Amino acid sequence: MKKAITLKLSDVDLNKLNKLAEQRGTTKSNIVREALAEYLSEIEVKSKNSFTDIASDLAGIVDGPKDLSVNKKYLSGYGS
Repeated sequence: MKKAITLKLSDVDLNKLNKLAEQRGTTKSNIVREALAEYLSEIEVKSKNSFTDIASDLAGIVDGPKDLSVNKKYLSGYGS
């Protein structure tokens, strides 16, 4: 189900939108929907590029104690 929203644009942006809609033979609403969909998918892709997402396949491939990052007993003698 589509819902209506209100959008305020500068005169310059509105003129650009009008010209683009006329050139493409489509509506201003359609152009805004397409642009928004592309922007949101780009944001979604960028958010999947966190370090955790990139390195998640590396988790658990190294042998060692499971509490290495939080247990201070493993630091005994380190840096001496």
